[in-house]
Amino acid sequence: GTIVNVTVTAQTKTVSRAGFGVPMILAYHTRWLDAYRIYTKSGFPSNMTDDGFVVADPAYIAVLKLFSQSPSPTSVVLGRRLAAFTQTIEFIPTPVAENFIHKITIINSAGVSEDFTVTEGAGSTVALLCTAWETEINGGAQAVTATDGVTDVSVAADVAGAMFGYTDPTPSLDITDVTADAGIATDFTAVLAEYTDFYGVAIDSGAPAENQALAVAVEAQRMIFIAQEFDHDNGDGASTTDTAYVLKNSAYDRSAMIWAENALDFAGAAWLGACLPYDPGNITWAFKTLAGVGAGLPSATFETALLAKNGNSYQSTGGVNITYEGKTGDSYLDVTRTKDWAEARVKESVFGGLVNAPKIPFTNQGGSVIKGLVLAPLNQGVKPDDSGAFAADPAPYCIVPKVATILAADKTARNFTGIEWGATLSGAVHTVTIRGTLAV
Repeated sequence: GTIVNVTVTAQTKTVSRAGFGVPMILAYHTRWLDAYRIYTKSGFPSNMTDDGFVVADPAYIAVLKLFSQSPSPTSVVLGRRLAAFTQTIEFIPTPVAENFIHKITIINSAGVSEDFTVTEGAGSTVALLCTAWETEINGGAQAVTATDGVTDVSVAADVAGAMFGYTDPTPSLDITDVTADAGIATDFTAVLAEYTDFYGVAIDSGAPAENQALAVAVEAQRMIFIAQEFDHDNGDGASTTDTAYVLKNSAYDRSAMIWAENALDFAGAAWLGACLPYDPGNITWAFKTLAGVGAGLPSATFETALLAKNGNSYQSTGGVNITYEGKTGDSYLDVTRTKDWAEARVKESVFGGLVNAPKIPFTNQGGSVIKGLVLAPLNQGVKPDDSGAFAADPAPYCIVPKVATILAADKTARNFTGIEWGATLSGAVHTVTIRGTLAV
């Protein structure tokens, strides 16, 4: 049964964090059949190439993006997906004007890019553009097949598990990732059955169907999940099926979605790599530069809609590429991490006290011992300059009832009840409003 019960209620949704530093990337590959393997940064890349991975494998690229951050985690858990997904992209072309050149670039995992263009003719329609796009893409060298759907064009990878980046589209192309879920939640559960010592989760796919399915599964764990997407619906204020909307509408506080145009940038893995090395409370997930990840959004209108849904952007601001704003569907990533860290550390501290002492007496003095065990990890989250997880003033507190007030039944069961603790999150500044006055 449960020996120590700790319930944490976040009294603010403006900041917080806690965190354990080990990431897990869930990716499809055929290099080995284990549920997972652990790769260290010190042994990378030879530890992966020795296992048969090549630099064009999506799993390899995702690990590379994670380890490319500075600092980065010292190791990563690579979980194996059981079934391959078939990446399928759908875009709707909108007629603009005669001689307008519609364009998109497709990049394969080997880094080979190819530009595709369609020049609009007089009196062009969506149907005519779709036909032209089918011909254009199928005449190229990329291992994908385009299908004219009359009102849209779908582009599917020829090989299951292969991934492509779709970048630099003209605004006339509305892009949606319609890849079907290949069983991502089942894959995640299979890894958990073998290994659970990780905290941040990222996957290879950027499909909304898979991201939303995994978000449900992660919500039941003490973990966080960073979904990456390039689906344009996330920046459509009218859309109610995109991942950003679903995470916010479902009030998920363990899953966040970052929009990045190139799926092969693996922005979710990179973001975990940039933030997990820091101690809980010492970092906000906003304003982080992700090495190896391209920045940019389709438009300012897109960004406004994305951020309104608690989605996250990665773009150049003031000449610096930054993540913004570090939100989950219901809170901030650092808030969720702090709750998790505090709960775990208090449990560990109290349980350690119970195990290491001959006994803790069921007396007021015993209550004082428990109070000290509760406060010890909380005070570790306090720094004099308030850069830690908790503010120094007011300091963390723990209230322990007098033994005389505890029910006889609880005393008989040796259950010391009624203990409460609290701390004030140190928070983080994300925006600044300044007013100045000049006088002559």
